[in-house]
Amino acid sequence: MHYNTTLPAAPSCLDAARVASAEGPRNRMPTSVWLIVHIVVRNPLVNIPSFTSMVQKTARLGGSASNVIVGKIGHGLMRMTWFPKNGIPVPDEEAFESMRAGMDNLPPGAKMILNSGEFYGHEPRTANLDLVARFFEKYPQYKEKAFLCVKGGSANDTVFRLDMSDDNVRRCVDLSVDKLRGTIEMHHFELARVSPHHPIEDNMKVLSELLEAGKFHHIGLSETRAETIRRAHKVAPVTSVEIEVSPWNYHQQIQDVVDTCKELGIAILAYSPLGTGLDKKEGHAITDVLNDVAKRNNITPAQACIAWVASRGDHMIPIPGSSHKDRTLENTAAGDIEFSHEDLAKIDAVVAEHNAKGGRPIDDPRMDAA
Repeated sequence: MHYNTTLPAAPSCLDAARVASAEGPRNRMPTSVWLIVHIVVRNPLVNIPSFTSMVQKTARLGGSASNVIVGKIGHGLMRMTWFPKNGIPVPDEEAFESMRAGMDNLPPGAKMILNSGEFYGHEPRTANLDLVARFFEKYPQYKEKAFLCVKGGSANDTVFRLDMSDDNVRRCVDLSVDKLRGTIEMHHFELARVSPHHPIEDNMKVLSELLEAGKFHHIGLSETRAETIRRAHKVAPVTSVEIEVSPWNYHQQIQDVVDTCKELGIAILAYSPLGTGLDKKEGHAITDVLNDVAKRNNITPAQACIAWVASRGDHMIPIPGSSHKDRTLENTAAGDIEFSHEDLAKIDAVVAEHNAKGGRPIDDPRMDAA
């Protein structure tokens, strides 16, 4: 799919890095994206498009939220507070401009998935929820355009760890509601991990009780295998499952989750569509084909990554993160990109041949042990 663009001046290495990273200029880019940047800088013919038109594609969530229409590309907020540059968080106005840009770019009736977490910060740990509360306190008119997902499950300790016990899950939900200060409802609460000490069936029962109590409206899971999703879905409807999906991370367990969620009508929130620091020789082949397809379609390599993830199914919702308005607009525009059969087949073939073999918590069998 081609877009009308204007050719910018030849980018510096820093400018190219900022464009190639859908995570934005403040954040450390994964190795996979640096591979893309390296090739983009070496190839001055790669065009850097500018996207300003409203996006068209949407998606539906699953489970009890199957009637909710959202943008095909969501907005991950973690890096606005999780990895501040030199210890300094992203300024509110910069973050807010990025959030508004994404929501303003949606078609009428669609909501933007804002992916937050009760532990997406350092000092304090709830910094991301505090940011969300400040945003909706200042811009209450955007509540109708947002679908807020909150991941939770951190222990009440000075050292960060996860705790999926019943009491701690309840504490995390109450803490999240408290930190939002009534500025926006928590539409969706997502269990951060599956614990080897707490059966997923018990977790789902507790979450169902909290849902019935009006703490939030829908239930999600994160970093869990296909079989565990089936077990959870038998207890209560699962709206979405959040896992890492990228051209560099599409091994069999990820594919099993993708297929299972499609079968059960569950959406996938695909975080880190640009990859997460894979330093593997095989990664260069994937980078090469993405750059080739991006150049031919007059899009950025980062958009090619996001569009490839989105092409895995109607239930796939990539949630790249950015605190920069322009990057957010480029990210959302990627949802409208449709590859030709030939281009998609080329990417698929290289991904299948050179893909990484795991490395995320989903690959640890202990995470699914009950």
